[in-house]
Amino acid sequence: MKRVTNQLIRKSALGASALALALTSGFAQALVTEWGYSTDAVFSSPTWDSDTGGTIISNASELSWGARTGDFQSPTNDAASNRSALTVGNVVTSALTGGGPATSTLLGRRVAVSNDAIFIGNEIGLGTSFTHWNNPISSDFKSLTGGVITDNITLYPNALGNGSIFPPNNTDPQSGPELTFNFKFLETTNQPDSGVCADGLGWNAGGRNGCPDLFGFQGTSVTNLSFAYLGDIYYIQFLTLNENLGVDTIGIGTLTNGECDVLNLNDGCFGFRTREGQSTTERFGFAITSAPISVPEPGSLALLGLGLFGISRIMRRKTAA
Repeated sequence: MKRVTNQLIRKSALGASALALALTSGFAQALVTEWGYSTDAVFSSPTWDSDTGGTIISNASELSWGARTGDFQSPTNDAASNRSALTVGNVVTSALTGGGPATSTLLGRRVAVSNDAIFIGNEIGLGTSFTHWNNPISSDFKSLTGGVITDNITLYPNALGNGSIFPPNNTDPQSGPELTFNFKFLETTNQPDSGVCADGLGWNAGGRNGCPDLFGFQGTSVTNLSFAYLGDIYYIQFLTLNENLGVDTIGIGTLTNGECDVLNLNDGCFGFRTREGQSTTERFGFAITSAPISVPEPGSLALLGLGLFGISRIMRRKTAA
C-alpha cells in the first residue's frame, strides 16, 4: 500500500507542477487518442535601434548583432569583439541553433491526448526552443528591439509518419493553430544610475552581473487553442518545459509591471528575463486535451504548491507509520 500511495502522490504533484488543474468541463472520450505532429517557429520583421555600429544577421532561425567577426557562441572578455543573438533551436534534437521543424518522427512517438490534464510522458509533444546569447557588447553596436515569431503546428491523426517525411501518406494533415508573437526586446543598461533594474531588484541582486535583458509580448493566447476533427473538438496547451523536458508551466509567465513598462507593453505582459553574460534557453512543447482546462493565476499556483507539499509530507508520515 505504501508504494501505491506514493505513486499517486507523485502523479498528483506532477499534475500540479504542470498547472493542469480543475477542468472547466468533464473530459469526453476522444475519437483520436494519439497525434503525430510537425511544429516550426521562425523569426521575421526584426526591428533595431538607431545605433549604426556593428553587423546584424537576420534569418528565420537567427537574429544576431555586434562585432562583424565575433561568435555569439564563444564570447570573449572584449565587448568590442562580441556578438549577441536570439536563436531558434529544436527541443527534440537538443540543438540550440538552426531552427526546426520538430516532429513526432524525430521524437519517435506520437503525442497522446490527455484525459486527466496531467501532462507527463507521451502526453508531452516536444517543440522548438529560443536561446538568448546574452554577451556583453559595445554600446556603439546596433541592437535588437523587437520582431515577430510565427509558430505553426500541423497534426496527423493516429500517424507517426515514415522516416522524416511529412505528411505521412496514410492520413490527411490537420492544420493546428498558428501562433504569432509580436515581441519587444530590450538590451538593458547593466548598471543603471539608480542601481535598481526594471524588475525592482538591484543590478547585482542574487549575484547577477547586471540587469537582465527582457523579452516580452502581449495579446497572444497560448492555452485552450481549439481545433476540430471529424466533429470532435480538441484543445492545444502551450507548455514551457524544464531542462529535464518535464512541464514547468502551462503557457508563459508574466513580467513585472515595471518590466512591461520599459518594453512599452501593458501591465501583465508575458515574457522572459535573461541574465547578463549567460546563454538562456527557453524550451517549449505542447499537449492536446479533449476539453479546455483552467489555469490559475501565478499567486494561486504558489499557494496550491505549498498546500500540496504539506499534504504530501503528511501522507508520507502516515504511510511510514
